Amino acid sequence: LLGPKNIESIVSKFYTRIYCDDEDEQFRDVFIQMNGLEHQILKQTHFWMDVFGGGEIYLPGEYGVVYHHNQPLAKTIMNAAGASRWMYHMSNVLSEMDFSSIDIRIKPCIIDFV
Repeated sequence: LLGPKNIESIVSKFYTRIYCDDEDEQFRDVFIQMNGLEHQILKQTHFWMDVFGGGEIYLPGEYGVVYHHNQPLAKTIMNAAGASRWMYHMSNVLSEMDFSSIDIRIKPCIIDFV
């Protein structure tokens, strides 16, 4: 329903916000050090497409999610403050998006998902 282009748009805007985050440099720097922006966008787009029913596109699957989030660098922001910052960026991205022409239920569903 949302489609690959809209998913990529959400993910791209989200990671661009993180990579430009001057208010929480530690949070930003973990993402920068883990992978490049294009890599983050590609992998997260595949993950979202997979989760939203687009088929097995995110090939690492659940193992990849667990592995990535258990890396020592990632663990430095895997806490309440990191979750809050993550949600701050995602909430701002979603507030900028308008999916009402597709289906008014999309935004509330994404908010429930994240």
